[in-house]
Amino acid sequence: MARSKISFSYEAIGSQILRADFMVENMRARAQRVMELAQSRAPVYSGRGRDPHRGRYKESFRVTTTSRG
Repeated sequence: MARSKISFSYEAIGSQILRADFMVENMRARAQRVMELAQSRAPVYSGRGRDPHRGRYKESFRVTTTSRG
C-alpha cells in the first residue's frame, strides 16, 4: 500500500493565502451576508410612544476589513 505525506507551510497560509485579496473579498462577502441576517432579526421598538433611539441597534452593524502585518 502506498503512503502519502503532506506538509503545510503555516507561514504561507497565514501571511499569503489568508491575506490575499481574493480571500479578503470572500470573507467580506460572507460577513456582509451575516450582517444582513443579523439586521433582519434585530429587534426594533414598536411600542406606543416615541423612542428617539428606534432602530439604532439594527443600524449599528458594520462590516470592515483589516490588514495586519
